[in-house]
Amino acid sequence: MAKVAIKDPATGAVISKANLKDVRPYWLYDTVTISTTPSDVYAFQTPEGSDSKGVHDTNLKQFSTIQVGWQFVCDKIRVVPRFIAEQTEDAANHLTLLEDLNTIFSNGVLSFYREGDIEVWRAPLVLFTAGCGPMAGVSASNATDNLAVWSNGLPSFGSVMKLPVPIILSGGRTFVFKIGFPSGLSLNSSRKLWIVLDGMLSREVVGG
Repeated sequence: MAKVAIKDPATGAVISKANLKDVRPYWLYDTVTISTTPSDVYAFQTPEGSDSKGVHDTNLKQFSTIQVGWQFVCDKIRVVPRFIAEQTEDAANHLTLLEDLNTIFSNGVLSFYREGDIEVWRAPLVLFTAGCGPMAGVSASNATDNLAVWSNGLPSFGSVMKLPVPIILSGGRTFVFKIGFPSGLSLNSSRKLWIVLDGMLSREVVGG
């Protein structure tokens, strides 16, 4: 690992050496798919390149963990719907999107687990707003050519859930998020959500 020398300002003598760190803002994200009969789904289990997941689905590189030597301090969590209505769709399709969004966020519960099955906390999914993207809207003045787009929460950075105590993820230690649903729910179509963790990443610099 690259090291930096810490010197005495008076004599210039090396007092100690420390590993050099690369620190930067970072977003760790993953995609979950909610079926038409919603049941428990897990995020940050499957990395990019597995189960047909691409870079648009996740930036996780290993199963249920980040790389060894990395530390990620997450202080915000976003849940972002990955669906919008096309301008050419009719009003009925727009309304089914809103119905599904309402079902998902009115009933889902987000839980955070460490080391497989150690539950750290759980909270209603609706608390974890997107803080980005378009707001909801629908025009039903006629049967066709209505424009509608959906988002969870105001498209404002200030509306993002800021955790009272940050989550610290360390490379090699497993974690997972679960969205749980009660039985008996149904959606008009399967829907995808991004789970996005905002924070600061630090990692050791190799070389030197």
